[in-house]
Amino acid sequence: MSELGRAVLTTIAYRDVFNFPLSASEVWQSLISQQSFSQRQVKKTLEKLVSASAIDFKGGYYFLPGRRYLVKRRQCCREETIFKWRRIKKLKPFLRFLPGVWAVYVTGSVAQKNAEADDDIDLLIITAPDQLWWTRFWVWLGLVLSQHRRLPRQQEVKDLFCVNLFLAANKLEVEAKRHNLFTAVEIAGAKLVWSRPFLGKAPLLAANNWVSGFLVNIEEVQPVFSLLVSATKSSMLFNKVFYLVQRWYMKPRRTKEEVTLGQAFFHPQDAAGWIKKAFFQRLKVLKIKPDPLWF
Repeated sequence: MSELGRAVLTTIAYRDVFNFPLSASEVWQSLISQQSFSQRQVKKTLEKLVSASAIDFKGGYYFLPGRRYLVKRRQCCREETIFKWRRIKKLKPFLRFLPGVWAVYVTGSVAQKNAEADDDIDLLIITAPDQLWWTRFWVWLGLVLSQHRRLPRQQEVKDLFCVNLFLAANKLEVEAKRHNLFTAVEIAGAKLVWSRPFLGKAPLLAANNWVSGFLVNIEEVQPVFSLLVSATKSSMLFNKVFYLVQRWYMKPRRTKEEVTLGQAFFHPQDAAGWIKKAFFQRLKVLKIKPDPLWF
């Protein structure tokens, strides 16, 4: 099998973990490869794979054999995603006026146009430099008072907001240990809801250009803002106090959350673990050897 053929199958297999078929342009856009190929080359390869029964095709979408029902599911998820975006737009004016909020992203199933009816809405918030924990307090308070926040261990989470990632604007680059396929797809797929004008259109991707090493067709974005002016000593001290208080509060409830002064990852369930297992199972069936750099 050609290098492009393997890359196309790998890309479709990864999205199959999420029950998500892809159009030809989406396969090209999310191609898992370190070598660049044109959209025309990808399209021809898709046609060859369909002819060889390696993948299937229906309604403009490509997927693994035996997964034709995913096309109908995608249509249903598209409608749910549109509905959830209406909820996001209603919350947008509220979030943009909270102290310290510099940008808001949607992540997860809603960002990937793959939301089901009972899904919550995952958010990523970029805060002012060295003000993450002060900002998180106001975000937490606002969402709780408005009854929009998903509570820990809450079973009914439909359309509630879960802010599972905070990044300070001077700590936007994800640490090296998280440089893997799962994080790359999450960052590339994150949808910007709103940001301060000086941040540019894609501050998160601009700070994480390593993503293109996994997804070759993700455009590298250059930062358009400068954070040379450091925060004041008083704001840094204030942030540290709020950090210590909130960390103390979380201590008896913590599971796999990872928090620092400039970054906070709230992922009680290790999604990367089960995704890796399911992905590698599909690759085994396809007789494709996983790249050790992926996870």
